[in-house]
Amino acid sequence: MPWPGSEPLLERTLSVYRPADIQTCPTSIRPSLCGRPAPVQKCNKNHAKSVLCRVILPTNMLVAKLSTHLTSNSDAREQVLYAAERLFAAKGYAGTTLRDIATVVGIRHASLYHHAPGGKEELFVEVMGRALQRHRDGLVRCLASAPACLRGQLYAVADWLLAHAPIDLVRMVHADMPAIDAVQADRLSSLALESLILPIEGALHAAAARGEVADCDLGVVAGGLIGMIESLHAIPDSTLARTRRTRAEFAHRLIDVLLDGLYTHREEKKDVSFALPA
Repeated sequence: MPWPGSEPLLERTLSVYRPADIQTCPTSIRPSLCGRPAPVQKCNKNHAKSVLCRVILPTNMLVAKLSTHLTSNSDAREQVLYAAERLFAAKGYAGTTLRDIATVVGIRHASLYHHAPGGKEELFVEVMGRALQRHRDGLVRCLASAPACLRGQLYAVADWLLAHAPIDLVRMVHADMPAIDAVQADRLSSLALESLILPIEGALHAAAARGEVADCDLGVVAGGLIGMIESLHAIPDSTLARTRRTRAEFAHRLIDVLLDGLYTHREEKKDVSFALPA
């Protein structure tokens, strides 16, 4: 997906879930703790939207400018990791040099080896691991605090992803991973699956168990949803201003289409020879 490099991305107001304001969705009942299935009603997307609140989020370190006024307890190595994560996210592994990182931090090129004896690859593996872990923790938290219905949960996922800089999985797979040690590449690939796909796939499987959706290729659906939402980062701010819509609103509309479909008549699906089996 194209990497958005415009400065307006650094200051963005989005709709997100604030845990203290979230109430259990009245149109969907959580599964009982004893393991017996609980009765389920159809998710109401208007209620899922109604629990949204407007807050201003801090910009994510992947796209934020490296501050020259770091807190007093920020050591030199943390500044190096901070700069490396930002540069690798924006330019990729091949496009980032140690000299680039040293320049941003304001130290000599050779001094980087004091903080990362393994050089650029060590820095890349560490900061990408941190970024993926941050995504996993964030997605798990937002799913836990979202309404019980799948629609509300996917809205929460979309809001969280759009409030943080995207991880370019396509570039990671086709450019970054082949350039580093195979063992480290496999570890990061597994972490990417665990951090980005599995939390959403788990929510989809839970919804299928409640009878909200069909249990059909939900891992593929989770991956597609991630790519679909992350691509919205590329919408120019001028387009948002012209349409008077936010990226989150576009994401919610796409989620509605995913859950409700575009067809107006169910029988039209029979004419599509490549449709997935019911």
